[in-house]
Amino acid sequence: MKKLSHFLLRHQAVVIICCLLASFTACNENHDKEYKGAELTYFGFDSFPAFADYRFYIDNIGHRIFNLDSFPYRARIDSMFPKITAVTSSQLLINGEVWNGHSCLDWSNSPVSLVNVSSDKNHTATYEVFVNVHRLDPDSMQTHIASHAYPPETGRQTVLRTATGYLSFFAQEDGSLSAWSSADAGTWTALPAPAGLSGQLLAETFCSFRDSFYLANTAGTLFCSADAQEWKVAGASEQVLVLFGSLNGRKHLSEDALIGIVLNDEGKPCFARYDGSWEKGDTVPDSFPMTGFASTQNQTVTGVDFYLLTGGLTTTGDYAQGLWSTMDGLYWARLMDKASEICRRNEACLFYYDGRLFLFGGEYQGKKDPRLYVSKNHGLTWEEAAEKQQFQAITEGISGHRILVDDTYIRIFGGKSGSATGQVWMAYINRLLF
Repeated sequence: MKKLSHFLLRHQAVVIICCLLASFTACNENHDKEYKGAELTYFGFDSFPAFADYRFYIDNIGHRIFNLDSFPYRARIDSMFPKITAVTSSQLLINGEVWNGHSCLDWSNSPVSLVNVSSDKNHTATYEVFVNVHRLDPDSMQTHIASHAYPPETGRQTVLRTATGYLSFFAQEDGSLSAWSSADAGTWTALPAPAGLSGQLLAETFCSFRDSFYLANTAGTLFCSADAQEWKVAGASEQVLVLFGSLNGRKHLSEDALIGIVLNDEGKPCFARYDGSWEKGDTVPDSFPMTGFASTQNQTVTGVDFYLLTGGLTTTGDYAQGLWSTMDGLYWARLMDKASEICRRNEACLFYYDGRLFLFGGEYQGKKDPRLYVSKNHGLTWEEAAEKQQFQAITEGISGHRILVDDTYIRIFGGKSGSATGQVWMAYINRLLF
């Protein structure tokens, strides 16, 4: 009985091994049959240097071929031939006609039909080819009105970006202050009159530092608030003349601070930085602007914060000249004694965008300039921006406006011009949206 069981088990094992061998052989036989499909494996214009680096994607499910990175604006694509490879190919038809592999074709009327026939002529692969070209000049500036609902106030203004949107303050000659808020810079809502403030307020001093807002009046009193609605006098007793804004400290060297101009113990204006108390620096020179200047903030290549300032009026009411910068708020370096005449203006705006420094708006001897100016060396030299990068929809000069910039958009808030002031303009360079 045991011998019979042994025999049966051995017999079953032999049968299983034979089945496995047969299966393996069958798989190998199928594998040896070469697949002769018609799907494309590559498409590109390698023979044309201007387009050789543009990658085309082959979608074998949707049957499309296209370049995600569009060819340059106004690129000529009406006489080119592609490089095409496929799993196998016996014939290529483009727009229904057999293609010889090197004749130039017109790709400007997308989509172009492309059919590949496999080498055994049993399979075909059909595609729509889209050769995308930028329809807009990527370096052109687009400008349009984003809102007609900006508060049509006439006093000096400041606009800040907050965690929930935008906050705008207007200070009138009679000392009153109005506040407005917006989630998207489109629709604006009047806020209740701020409480705890006194005197004639300087809207241009309105700024944020850490978790608080700060504002000064013409008497030099500094106020602070957690919500821009309920205000109290800040602890410091120094008379504040100017607030520039917050400056990030240098790692291991200094703390973040609010920077501005205060009166020192001798009653002279001096540069200063505030972090609960004022640390005083150099005396402000007579040639330094005290009102109406254009300033902006940026970082050096090593990540150090700095402020840049130009234009405005001195204490004698003269148009200031020169270009000034600081990295600590205690000392401002005069980078040029006499900057370009372009910077000789009051109530303009200075801002960085697309890696360059721009100056827009302002007034000089009663005239407002509608042109946009650009500097490639942080304000040392200036020139008019190229015509295609001007704010072409803004045909009148503006002064007293405010500009906020992010990675994509430039927003221009209000200001004084010959037309309605209650507007927010939005501008951007096409390339930054692609």
